[in-house]
Amino acid sequence: MADTAKLLRIMMPTRLNTSILLVLLAAYATWFLLYKTTIGYEIRAIGYTANIGMEAPRAQGINISRRIMQLMFLSGALAALGGTFFILGMQYQFPNTAIMGYGWTGIAIALIGQSEPMGVVLAGLFIGALRTGATSMQVANIPKTFSDIIEGMAVGFIAMQVAVRYYLVKIIQHRRARRDPPADQEAAA
Repeated sequence: MADTAKLLRIMMPTRLNTSILLVLLAAYATWFLLYKTTIGYEIRAIGYTANIGMEAPRAQGINISRRIMQLMFLSGALAALGGTFFILGMQYQFPNTAIMGYGWTGIAIALIGQSEPMGVVLAGLFIGALRTGATSMQVANIPKTFSDIIEGMAVGFIAMQVAVRYYLVKIIQHRRARRDPPADQEAAA
């Protein structure tokens, strides 16, 4: 790879390079798209109502399949950007074999970051620091897999938070339904 194609290192003893600035720019652009544009409003409306049939966005006249296709294109572009930063900033060559595991790492980072652009950046820094520190911890006879345990626990607690919230809402709805019967049953009584 030509030296002009390589991303510049910010701090020489580390692998930190200018991709961090480009990641922050991409995160800001994603935040701006999601929270300051009409397209972002429609994307969020589809996402918030995905588990209940997306009736509200459909009632507003949003072309759901078109927005989902656009969102998949944008997600793929961001993933390709991450792969480009990996190749141009650290590997400096295209790997001979497929790089395994980065998709699962991305899902874990999105879960920890609560799918918010800046939260994903912070979660990525957390996972990156955890994995970088894991190699240093081997000197102190701490297994490298210890960082995987911490990462798994973080993802587990985030997932558990979502599950607990879901079940609490269901319990509250069930109690309200028992306490306050529907209007048609009151009229019959």
